Amino acid sequence: MSETPVDHHFRVPDGSILVRQASEHSPWLVTWLPDSPSHPGYPGFTLSSTDTDFPTNRGPRGLAEWAAAQPWAQPAQKSAPLAETEGEPIAAPAQEWREERDRIRTDFGWELTAIAEPDGSFTWLVYSADDELLQSGNAPTWDDARLEMIENLYPPSPEGQAG
Repeated sequence: MSETPVDHHFRVPDGSILVRQASEHSPWLVTWLPDSPSHPGYPGFTLSSTDTDFPTNRGPRGLAEWAAAQPWAQPAQKSAPLAETEGEPIAAPAQEWREERDRIRTDFGWELTAIAEPDGSFTWLVYSADDELLQSGNAPTWDDARLEMIENLYPPSPEGQAG
């Protein structure tokens, strides 16, 4: 176990979940931070593994998935069903996104995550194979998000590795 706590940030539809991985001298922490003051869980709170029984055996991502499934992390309003409209098609083609994620995951072990925000922008995150957040951001369009995800992100280099 590390001496220094490690923070992991996860974005969900109505807020953020922060997971602080336990260190030698501190417990696991899960923090829920809703985006809007109108959310029932606003302004948020933190749970500690010393006071609350929650699963840590699947690591930070598993704990964030557990937190996202809790009633207090659910969207304040249910999304309206999709309505057929005239105009441009959805800006993020699902098949293209799936193929890109699979290629990146296979080649480098990275996990790419993109979240369509209510304002039409896209929040994006790139995780290492060890669930370390490598970089994240928000882009106004799907194409911008795809470019920003890989901008300044370089494949692992064999230099300096024992071989």
